[in-house]
Amino acid sequence: MLLTGFAVWAWPRPSVQRLRYPLLFRELVLQEAARAQLPPSLVAAVIFQESEFHPAACSAVGARGLMQLMPETAEWVHQALEARPGKPDLLEPTTNVRLGSTYLNYLRERFQGQQVAVLAAYNAGPQQTQDWLNEKPGQPFEIQDIPFAETRCYVEAVLQSERRYRELYPELSSPI
Repeated sequence: MLLTGFAVWAWPRPSVQRLRYPLLFRELVLQEAARAQLPPSLVAAVIFQESEFHPAACSAVGARGLMQLMPETAEWVHQALEARPGKPDLLEPTTNVRLGSTYLNYLRERFQGQQVAVLAAYNAGPQQTQDWLNEKPGQPFEIQDIPFAETRCYVEAVLQSERRYRELYPELSSPI
């Protein structure tokens, strides 16, 4: 039997895919991921989802920079987790990625490495995520457990982007 009328779609070559998933600030991503003991592919995926690598990105709710940190969160990370005085410049890429990576590591420790919970907390906040976890004590936290559609979509997008970054940029796949 001959099938006609079907289109064959092939995933573009890696060089074309890299246009969709750029890796700007490569050395910064590698450096800060290593410092925070995070997979570089995760840091790159969060930056891609948050700002598409635009260092001057500012959201309507006040999040700033590559990793779209809220000023209050960034100040807390800067002072409480890093013991640094003053207010950080969130539009400065090195500062923003350092603080964002430190915060991701904090969330990873707080949520015992549960990646879905870590990413949900990065988007919706750690207290909100803890409330969701408390509804399912002792059970794994999965994407479908997130009641906020925006946060569910965010977590799915970051996980998909992380897979793409690992595939397209082998240097981001180094185990931590």
